[in-house]
Amino acid sequence: MQGNVSIIKKGLSVFLLLFVSLFIITTRLQAQVITWKVQSNKAVSSQRFALEQAFAKEVSELSDQQLIIKVSAAGGYVPIRSSFNAVRKDVIQAMFMSPMYWGAADPIFYILGDLVAAWQKPSHYQQWLEQAGGINYLHSAYSAFDLKLIGYAISPVESFVSSVPLYNINSFVGKKIRTAPGMVYDYFKLVGAKPRLISLNQVNKALKKKSVTIADYSNIVVNFHDGLHHHIKHTNFPGFHSMPLNDFVVSEKAWASLNTTQQGAVKVAIEHWVEALNAYYQKETQMALIALKNDGVAIYHWNEHDITQARNLAVQVWDSYAVKSDTAMKALGELKLWLNKPSKRE
Repeated sequence: MQGNVSIIKKGLSVFLLLFVSLFIITTRLQAQVITWKVQSNKAVSSQRFALEQAFAKEVSELSDQQLIIKVSAAGGYVPIRSSFNAVRKDVIQAMFMSPMYWGAADPIFYILGDLVAAWQKPSHYQQWLEQAGGINYLHSAYSAFDLKLIGYAISPVESFVSSVPLYNINSFVGKKIRTAPGMVYDYFKLVGAKPRLISLNQVNKALKKKSVTIADYSNIVVNFHDGLHHHIKHTNFPGFHSMPLNDFVVSEKAWASLNTTQQGAVKVAIEHWVEALNAYYQKETQMALIALKNDGVAIYHWNEHDITQARNLAVQVWDSYAVKSDTAMKALGELKLWLNKPSKRE
């Protein structure tokens, strides 16, 4: 009798074990695998795009393949400047972009995305965002459009690719210069240059044909790797005019559809993306500078007086954009006070 009871107990144990195992397997199979389309503004050949793909791979691994992120290079799913509305309309679920593209929606994005001639190095910008609370403006700006900022990284200060020496801001007067549309364009028009709107993929050709004398392209690492200095032998470093904030933004609806494990995977992977991007720039900047010097490129370093002169000219451009939005005016007012504190003038 006792033997039969023992057999029955063992049978029940096996049954329960099989039942629990089957339940776990079924639950995993029934768990919804979510796939996100993410638009990048980077070229497919860019190392920065490779880092975004590494982010996507890590999210998949950390979420046990329950969140699949498919990052497309520039123009893959939608054009770069269409990404903002594409995320809002759920055509794509997230984007690796920069707030500076969305200034038409609210000038606060211009102020926070790439305030012309404001910053001297990434740590300077980081201080205002994190210690002075500037990042709260960006969170609020995206939230107003049902978007959510997950993380950001700050690019190095950008450098020009130039056919002529760049001694100070006066070197730009009368010169044809390629810029992007928006605040930088207006700034160099004010300086007395002749800005031209040329797509990035046409910049090298425009320089070779001498359609422009100077090009606002990217930071010194990207300028070097994209081969812009093969025939153009002048640049400035550190730069002064542009230091874009790069961010990862999702739709609030898409974010809310994730469980805590999936959200956690995205947050961890974004932190690693920021670290990897910063490490990449730190290493590659020094290598690019050495290579450019060896190739005979003249590198101009502006002193504090030159930088201050350039910044003072920019203030009226800042004001002309900020006046279009109460929030932008408030943020810019706080920013100008912060920049004018002697301890902040790094």
